Parts: sequence; structure tokens; C-alpha cells
Amino acid sequence: MRAPVTACPQDMPRAPLFFRDFDAGAATTREVLLALRVALHGNGQAPDLVSRVEQALAEVLNNIAEHAYRGHPPGPVSLKVVALADALLIEVADHGAPLPHDLPGNPDLPPLDVTLPEMPEGGFGWPLILRQAQRVGYRRQGQINRLQLVFFG
Repeated sequence: MRAPVTACPQDMPRAPLFFRDFDAGAATTREVLLALRVALHGNGQAPDLVSRVEQALAEVLNNIAEHAYRGHPPGPVSLKVVALADALLIEVADHGAPLPHDLPGNPDLPPLDVTLPEMPEGGFGWPLILRQAQRVGYRRQGQINRLQLVFFG
């Protein structure tokens, strides 16, 4: 099931289950995702939900490092996770370049029925994110990108 893409609500409700401010990059992404996994398991979240969140956020955080801050030193990222009665609400904020207007764009995977040399190198990230989350919202607020993801357990 693909996530509908909507505008983000203005503010996230409730106190966060997990919150981190960090600089974008592969090492910090691994550290943050590990800490998030521990927090989600400790909060009693189902292993399948934790796995879906981790896969989607790994892609989001890598995209921020590779695309939003391309050509710049690693920039700040803020990750906030709020546990609701039946869902996790996640907001990722960064100060990098805005998402292109055509993203999330085509939620379909690139063609896979091609030879190995013809296999595309990119184009898998947004389809993966949209398949893992039930709702996705994005807005640019001043110089800040705000991406919200909702995951139902």
C-alpha cells in the first residue's frame, strides 16, 4: 500500500518518545537509528513496525546527507518520534536544499527486468519510503525542510 502524500500539520502533538539533534552523515545515521530501535523496542513497539520505521528513516536520513546537504559540510538534522495510541508520528527536519517539486514523484520502483549493466543506480528511495509509511507529508518552512511520516502498527 502506498502512502498518500499530504501537507504536514503545523505542529506535532504530545511529548516525544524519541528526540535527537545531530549532523547528517552515515556514522550519525547508524548511531541514531540504533538508539531509535532501542527506544521503540523499549516502548513495546512491534518488531515489524520498528523494522519499517528503521528502513524508511535510513533512506530519509541518507537522502538528507547525500542530496539536501550536497556540496556543503554535514548540516543539522532533527528527528522527533511521537507515539500515539495506534501509530508513530515522525518528523525529520533539516536546513538543506528543498525537495524538488516532483518529489516524492513516481512511487513506482524503477524497472527491474533489465540486465545488470542496465540496472538503475537510483530511484528506489521514495518508493521504499512510500511503501513503509502510511502517510507522508512535506513542507518547506522558511529555510527548514519538514518531512512527516505516519506509521500504523
